[in-house]
Amino acid sequence: MADDAVVGLLQEIRDLRKQHLEQTKISLANQQQALANQQQSIDRKQLLGRTKANWIVLMSFLGAAIFLSVFFSLLSVVMRFIRQN
Repeated sequence: MADDAVVGLLQEIRDLRKQHLEQTKISLANQQQALANQQQSIDRKQLLGRTKANWIVLMSFLGAAIFLSVFFSLLSVVMRFIRQN
């Protein structure tokens, strides 16, 4: 009887170790997916940061172009006024 009890305990230990191994595999897969998700998030933030920086540069050039256009238009009006007087 004692041998049967030992065999039963060893089988239970074996089964528990198998379950533990499967749970460890699942846990590792979940951790890998979490890391992949974090990397995707970082990549998106970097892309958005670059896009935002590009928009800022573009808007700065556009603002400068509008400013220069208005400036030279006003300068033209002032020059005509000076010539007339």
